[in-house]
Amino acid sequence: MSKFLSVPTGRCCRIFGVPGPSLFSVPIHRAVGPGLIIAVLSFAGFLLITLPEGGIPPLTNRAANLVTFALVITMTLIAAPMGAALAQRNGAGKRKQVSGGFLRLVALNMPRMVLW
Repeated sequence: MSKFLSVPTGRCCRIFGVPGPSLFSVPIHRAVGPGLIIAVLSFAGFLLITLPEGGIPPLTNRAANLVTFALVITMTLIAAPMGAALAQRNGAGKRKQVSGGFLRLVALNMPRMVLW
């Protein structure tokens, strides 16, 4: 269910998919791992959707914008090593606090997105 909700709500699968397994003592590395599979399947799904003509950005194949896809991949490859280095410098307690704070911000933002 969490993988189904991840793409339609515009949230990364980690928002729904990591806290659940973590509550049941699944190591965090195993809980985060399926993200690539979800991303590839989501992109494939967007390639199956046909958008109505008019107002479609250039380099868009069906519902998948190839420029955005390339930018997301590039930024992920640039930011992942920086995030790993930052995580190694901080203790586990600090990482949990920052992660919890981020999830609180996401939760506070959801009603705003629904109402406006």
